[in-house]
Amino acid sequence: GAYALLNTINPDLLKTDLKSLTAVTVEVDIEADVPQTYDPVTKKYSNGRLFGANWQQIAGNPFGLPPFATINARECTTIGEQFCTSTAGLDTTPLYTINKKCPACALRLTGGTEFWLHGGKTGSTSHGPNSATMDISKNDALNKYIAGNNPLITFRRYSNGDGLNYMYEGSHWHIGP
Repeated sequence: GAYALLNTINPDLLKTDLKSLTAVTVEVDIEADVPQTYDPVTKKYSNGRLFGANWQQIAGNPFGLPPFATINARECTTIGEQFCTSTAGLDTTPLYTINKKCPACALRLTGGTEFWLHGGKTGSTSHGPNSATMDISKNDALNKYIAGNNPLITFRRYSNGDGLNYMYEGSHWHIGP
């Protein structure tokens, strides 16, 4: 079991030459896709935004996705709204980067700038307006583009040389910091 764990984290940890080991940092935010809670008295989230406020007035009108991308749910209109995805204030540059190198990849956005649906109790999230952070549904072509022939391991970061940061979160890919 220990061998499998170390090999998954970093195969270099299994080298017997201790001089060749490098520092490894593993960060896992288990609340990244857990909705935030707001103060029931002030009705505000940790970033000061008011539950029920008009999201599009704050973040801007939805940019609209490129023709090769889709959204999994309706566009969010108010802060705190559930079962929606927001493109308001979303930097869609990563979608163009992926599509240029993988035109066969289906790009279905499942998370955008709706910060209240991410970050859990702490509210710590990179999802928000003017951010290129997004979640995209996994699919065979996208999985291969990002991970190559490597196994998909939940909460593992992947890099394929396109300049984007990917984390496999089980049901989708998180793109961003």
